[in-house]
Amino acid sequence: MGLASAMTTALTGMQAAETQVDVAGNNLANSQTVGFKESDPEFVTQFLQTLSLGSGPSSTDGGTNPRQVGFGTRVGAISPDFTQGTVQISSTPSDLAIQGKGFFIVQNSDGEQLYTRNGQFKTNASNELVTLTGERLLGYGVDDNFEIQQTSLVPLTIPLGTAMVARPTENVVMQGVLTPAGDPATTAGVTQTASLGAAGGGPLTTATLLTDVVDTSQGPTPLFDLGTLQFSPSKGDRSLPPRSLTITATSTVQDLMDFIQQASGIQTTADDPLMPTSVDNIPTESGTLSPGVVLQNGQIRIVSNNGTGNAIAVDPGAFRLTTSTGSLQAPSLGFTSLQDPVGESAVSDFLAYDSLGTAVNVRVTAVLESVSDNQTVYRWFADSGDNSPASGAGVSVGTGLLTFDGEGKFVSASNDTASVQRLGIPPLDPLAFKLDFSQVSGLATPTSSLSAARQDGSPPGTLTSYLIGEDGIIRGVFTNGVTRDLGQIRLARFANPEGLVQRGENMFAQGLNSGLPIEGDPNTNGIGSLIGGAIELSNTDIGKNLIELVLATTQYRGNARVISTAQQMLDELMNLRR
Repeated sequence: MGLASAMTTALTGMQAAETQVDVAGNNLANSQTVGFKESDPEFVTQFLQTLSLGSGPSSTDGGTNPRQVGFGTRVGAISPDFTQGTVQISSTPSDLAIQGKGFFIVQNSDGEQLYTRNGQFKTNASNELVTLTGERLLGYGVDDNFEIQQTSLVPLTIPLGTAMVARPTENVVMQGVLTPAGDPATTAGVTQTASLGAAGGGPLTTATLLTDVVDTSQGPTPLFDLGTLQFSPSKGDRSLPPRSLTITATSTVQDLMDFIQQASGIQTTADDPLMPTSVDNIPTESGTLSPGVVLQNGQIRIVSNNGTGNAIAVDPGAFRLTTSTGSLQAPSLGFTSLQDPVGESAVSDFLAYDSLGTAVNVRVTAVLESVSDNQTVYRWFADSGDNSPASGAGVSVGTGLLTFDGEGKFVSASNDTASVQRLGIPPLDPLAFKLDFSQVSGLATPTSSLSAARQDGSPPGTLTSYLIGEDGIIRGVFTNGVTRDLGQIRLARFANPEGLVQRGENMFAQGLNSGLPIEGDPNTNGIGSLIGGAIELSNTDIGKNLIELVLATTQYRGNARVISTAQQMLDELMNLRR
């Protein structure tokens, strides 16, 4: 029995050596597999035959130790080694490496959650991030506003070439010089129509119907028919965008005057209680002039805001009327200039963008309002021909005061917000943005200048590239320069990762002894950090495994010798009968 047990014992040693060769061979085979974790076989002794349990010491005997004969070895465990592999930089932005503990969470075709350290991800036909074998990478997705939804894990998508986004303007940075050396804006530009009257020879009043208005010097023919009247004035030698008024059977002269004032961007004390009036009078007239459109002695008078940059001019072709029958007319009201404006001015035109990425034309005009011993004050006016109010044709979108100190440094702004209404059209209403005048100086240059240095809005753009940060957030980069969050990668760790069940293809599944997965963002909960554009190489130690192969060969050969020795002893035993 002793020789037979020696042979079976040696057989277990040979089987252990075979297992060690298998494990080392698998480690070496996967030495180039990204994210692979090598395994170590761990052996324990088989059960033993106890010949004696031994005895304790006595007064006459020193005691004996147990006598046991072992029956070989067996595999106690084959444990993956989850030590960190070398991180290698990759040129692919979807390649990811985990530094520290943690696993990527993926989903197979059966909907089962699996875990992997292989961060080689690609995009499939549905723009989903998947492993080389097709498992979907899971994380937090985003809603229609690109806000991360931290509710449940979903497959992460990167819709290159399909997703589009625009960014509304929130800030516009102005730059330039507003000199105190010019004339303060104390004089308004004034234009006035020819003498007008009502059909039948009656006087012109604000209640007169537009269809009854006549030019008294041209005869009794009315100037206006039913239809759509388009008005295109100029302001500060720059054209304003055309605005339209629908002329109905009840439209009055007051309606026309309100329309002209709104379309000209004239601002009044209703826009700012500190709005100045002109202190210079038209020759032969007395009293101050308030900005606006008024009716005086049968003539419609336009009084602009002070300053040369606000001067309103109405050319003979400024009015175009499309009648209800479809014919085109050019009613001329005979506007002529009564007074030229005075006041240092600077003008800047730029584009802002609404929430849909639509370009919005904006003009900012700055006029010198006052100069004192220790400060310079300018007033800015903002107009937008793309303003879409609930009613009317107003183009004014903001005004305020700018103060500069005695060194020409910007001190403050009484208001720094322009608000473009977008009613009746899809964008969010209003488009409100801040005008930053802090880079404008008040130094005494020969002339004033003003321009928009930059603004943070953008037109629609298409997703062209993306980056994955250490926090796991996937940030998409669009052609218009806007970046948006596309999702966030989540990681998981286990209390006992050696207890995970290997599924092949670099996948692990939760095991009975692994513990539950602990999910978290990278760099939280001890999960480890995420490195984008990199991969974790196999942690196979080739030298160690080659040595283990040598040791396994020696073990196998030694156990084979045990068997051959036992066989020789059996042969000798059989020869005793000869």
